Parts: sequence; structure tokens; C-alpha cells
Amino acid sequence: MALTRLLAPEDFYVDPDIRKAETLPMLALWDPDFLALELATIFKKTWLCVPKPIFRGAPENEPERKSTLLDILEMRGNAVRFSLLNESLFLKRDFNPKGAPALHCFSNLCPHAFYPLLQQETDESRSNLIRCQQHGLVAECDGRFRSHPAFPDPDDKTQKQLSLTEYPLEEWGDSLFICRGEPIGKFQDFLGEVQNTLAHVPFETFRYMPQLEERRLLQGNWKQHAWNYLDSLHIGWIHKAPNGLQDALEMASYQTEFHGYSCLQWAYAKDSAHGFDPVNLPARFRDPQHPEKRVFALWWFVFPNLALNFYPWGLSINVYMPVPDNPGQTEFLWYHYVWNAQKYMNREAIWLSAQVDLEDVDAMRRVWEGLSSKSEPMKRGLFGPERERGPHWFHRLVYELVSDGQK
Repeated sequence: MALTRLLAPEDFYVDPDIRKAETLPMLALWDPDFLALELATIFKKTWLCVPKPIFRGAPENEPERKSTLLDILEMRGNAVRFSLLNESLFLKRDFNPKGAPALHCFSNLCPHAFYPLLQQETDESRSNLIRCQQHGLVAECDGRFRSHPAFPDPDDKTQKQLSLTEYPLEEWGDSLFICRGEPIGKFQDFLGEVQNTLAHVPFETFRYMPQLEERRLLQGNWKQHAWNYLDSLHIGWIHKAPNGLQDALEMASYQTEFHGYSCLQWAYAKDSAHGFDPVNLPARFRDPQHPEKRVFALWWFVFPNLALNFYPWGLSINVYMPVPDNPGQTEFLWYHYVWNAQKYMNREAIWLSAQVDLEDVDAMRRVWEGLSSKSEPMKRGLFGPERERGPHWFHRLVYELVSDGQK
């Protein structure tokens, strides 16, 4: 019997007091049953970023290229199929309301006998109906049952059962987010403070810049990568000076803030020329004693697996997606949005994006190799009370959602 089938919530309890808290046990990083619990709880109750289409070619030679997904979905009635955590889903643009038709996200399984409703990647027929090609079910654009040859006069219960399963959906810029169940909070509970902090940033000027490797498989559990992102302590070791991220930051100014389901990390740049223009950020990011200081970056983490990295050149979105049935791999999604082309050209020399990525990936590979022996499944680590509040916040939320699912 797998270990997690014997686990009670107290076996992976994370105390809300960081001075008393221990990390999740080792097995939470490699046990497939624990991953199954996470997929059935955390990833059913939170807002997840919809993956963009995979682009190939030389993206930086096509600066005006848009997301194919959103181009297609601009037209009424069009649909796009996608997969999230092995679940087949599709997006459908409604015909109503007039002038601003709604966008819907549905399970791609027919509610009658589970045949795939959208079999090709896209449907650009602009149809106002959804049809199943196996038994003839017809649904409206919004998923409501319309007709079925085997149910010519259905009662209310049958009509409800033969309507499509729709998931909550939200749009943020040109990114889409869905919840695959009943969300534990509104979308604003997750990204509201991110938007407030960036109220003076000209999002309308951000331009999507496709990358050659927008989706990669990384070694290590998804929680390892999220934990590492939230850990400021490792910067002085994994990204150490000279010529590392540590050398670019005024580490004494490093701050970690918590806002419900989101966490913000930020610090001043050692060289103020490499920081944000103060007009783009709220006044609280200014040092009244040293007004010349500039914020190097805003690193937002939105639970459970979304990182929004705001730089003076634009935005880098990271998503740490679990791989079902393989707790030792993470699907890493990486998208760029540019609002200062000149600074974007210098992103590697100043903000060290690729270097930091390589160093983090290598560190997590080494951690995973150590975990793979599975010699001490219940061994637990500790949190430094002053320097590791971000990882503690993350472990605590994982515990809360997974333990709620076991009740």
C-alpha cells in the first residue's frame, strides 16, 4: 500500500507559527498518491493559467505575432481545444451578449456517453451550436442542452444532466485562467493585489514575445520549483556574486509580502539605472531617506503555481505545472511580454533571466537526485523564521488544501 494512503493530516501538518513549523515530509515530493491528492484538491480549487499554443521557428523575428488561441477566439462561435493536467477541454466564444460575447470553457467530453466534442485543435466555423458526432447531442454556445435524438422530450433533470460541464473562466490581459472545480476564492482574491500594485504600469503597451522554449519538462516535483522561487535565502548561494543575481540586488532591502493567495518579493537595484521608473509603481516602493533608489523587480507568486516577474523591460510569466502520474517532473511554461524593447534586449546582461533560470534548474535537479533514494520518507526540514517566510506560507497552503480534501 502506498504511504500516503496511511497518512493522516497530522502527518504532514505545517504549523502556522513559522518558529514551530516543519516542512512537508520528503514523500510529499515524490509519492504519486500525494500528487493525486494535490490534483484532486489544490488543482481543482484554484485558478490555473491556460497554456498558450506551442510556437516554432524564430520568434524574435516576428515581434508582432499574436497568440493564435486569442486570434481564433475573437470571432463569435469559434472554439479551441486544449489540455490541462491530462484533461481535455475546449474554449468556445458565445454569440451573446451582443457586442461583447462571453467566452466559455467546457469539458471536451459529451455528457451523454463521453465522446470528444471537439476533435480537431480548432473550430473556426463560427457555429452557434456545439454538436457531438457520436450520438447527435446538440448544445447551445453556453453549454445548455438543446436536443438529442434519443431524448425527444427530456424533463428538467435530463436536460441538466445533458448540458455541458462548464468551468469558471477569467481573462487577465491576453492570459486565460480557469478553475476545474469550485474555487476556494474569487479570481480577485488571487490576482487582485497584483493588479493594484501595477495600476500605473501601461499594460496596454505590453506586447507578447513568443519564445523558442515556452514549454519544457524539468526534473523535480512542482513544489520544489515553487518553493525555490519563494526562497530568498538561496540567492546568496545559488545566484552568488560576482556576476550573479546577488550582485545586482541591494539584498538588505529585500522584502517579502503576503496578500492572501499571493506573495510579493522585491528589492532595490544596486544600480538605480536598472530599476523601475518610480512613476510606474505606488509610492510605498520609494525610500524617503534615499529617493534615488529604484526597485529592481517585482516577483509575484500566485498560489499554487504561477510566477509573475515584472521588470523594467516587461513581464515574464512562469507556470510550474505538475505532470500527472510523475511527481518527479514539472512542466515549465514561460511567456514574455515586452513594454521596453531596448531594455528587453539587455535582459540577460542586467536582469540575468537565462542565467538565473539555468542555476535554479540545476539546483532543483540536484535536490531531486537526493530525494530519489526515498530513504527517509517522513523526514522534514525547517524554516528560517526571518528569511524563509515565503516557503512557509506556501507549505502551509498546500497542507490546508490537501488536508481539507481528506476530511
